[in-house]
Amino acid sequence: MHLDGTLLGLSPFETEMHRRIWWQIRTYDFRAAELAGQSKFRDFVVDARTPKHPANVNDYDLYPSMPQTPIEASRPTEMMWIMFRSDMANFAATHNMTMQKEGKPGIMSEEDASMDNLAVKDDIIKSMEDMFETKYFRFCDPTKPLHMLTLVAGRMALNLIRFNSHHPRRWAMLKEVPVAEEELVWNTVVQIVEQYDIMQSTPQLQRFGWTVPYYIQWPAVIHILDSLRATPLHTDAMKAWSLIDRLYEHNMDMMLSIKRPIMMAVGNLCLKAYNARTNVWMVQGKDIPPPPEYITKLSEQREAAKARREAAALRTKRSESLDHHMRATSINPMSSPGSSSVSQAGQSSYQASGEFANYGRSQPITPLEDDTSWFNNAIGIGNNNAFASGAQDMMNIDTDTILAQDYWQDPPMNEMIDWTQWDMWFSEGKAVQPNFGS
Repeated sequence: MHLDGTLLGLSPFETEMHRRIWWQIRTYDFRAAELAGQSKFRDFVVDARTPKHPANVNDYDLYPSMPQTPIEASRPTEMMWIMFRSDMANFAATHNMTMQKEGKPGIMSEEDASMDNLAVKDDIIKSMEDMFETKYFRFCDPTKPLHMLTLVAGRMALNLIRFNSHHPRRWAMLKEVPVAEEELVWNTVVQIVEQYDIMQSTPQLQRFGWTVPYYIQWPAVIHILDSLRATPLHTDAMKAWSLIDRLYEHNMDMMLSIKRPIMMAVGNLCLKAYNARTNVWMVQGKDIPPPPEYITKLSEQREAAKARREAAALRTKRSESLDHHMRATSINPMSSPGSSSVSQAGQSSYQASGEFANYGRSQPITPLEDDTSWFNNAIGIGNNNAFASGAQDMMNIDTDTILAQDYWQDPPMNEMIDWTQWDMWFSEGKAVQPNFGS
């Protein structure tokens, strides 16, 4: 697939289909890299063998027996969106290759945090914007769904490249972050989420609604929430919270999912930001409005997880007590009159209740000392695992541990979040063990 159809001896029709399929696959690969916390255009090389761009022609211009590829149109066609995405990928890949040959970081690399390097990247992004405005956006008719999609999603994609070039993870390498840089990043992420909201809420784009959730720009959402956590009374807080409200309302099931760590982490950060604003309002003596539905559900999830976790810890202590009692009676069954009958009666009572049936077949659990030991025992790290009853139960325990923690992934107020940790949550498909420190 990585070779152009002309090098494979394909017919003009098959060559065009080959190009369309390959570029579609590559664009999905770019998005998959983003969702895994990886560089979008990493290892993407364009050379003479790479499949050429799809032709800017409508579907009805193509047929299996055509002797040659039709002449490309100079105006937008049904291929507008595909053409835009392939042009963007080609432009970024070409400039990355050029900068790497010159020994400079790529357009979205964080290897160089200097402002001089950012100026070079900004010039490249400006060139991209000028090219796409001239080639695509100026021809877009917002009354046509495909044109509207290209216009909104295209500008969102350019904003995303700008955000990644100025990514706040770079700030850790700077002694002081310029105010202008903070404002640029904030304005960019707000535009990204705003443009995403347009894609999801505009009636004429509903036909594309099935694919829109796949393109939620999580880093932008995370930066907004983290900024609201650190600065609850941000000048744009009202607008930002309105966008977060709509994001949750339009994607409630996905945003409340506990199937992936990233969803739980974003939910915890959202609660942290919401509580920070509520606390400031309370200090100021303002009336606190009722929380949105999603805030209530996020809180209920975590309270339920804490309750399940506390119940599991209580069962652990009961198990330890029972094990200690059984060991004591087995070592000295005649230590006191009637002790044997008491032991047998007690054991029968527990067996009758079913709570600790067949417990004697398991090895004793290490005494509960702290959250880390409970977590290790619960998921089977070490020699003891009294509660493991299949993969589903283990997943539930993992989830409850993460949800029940008091926002352990969030930094103290006014401190920068650890973007490396967030990258790990992006790439993890299952719950991970939290780092409780040494």
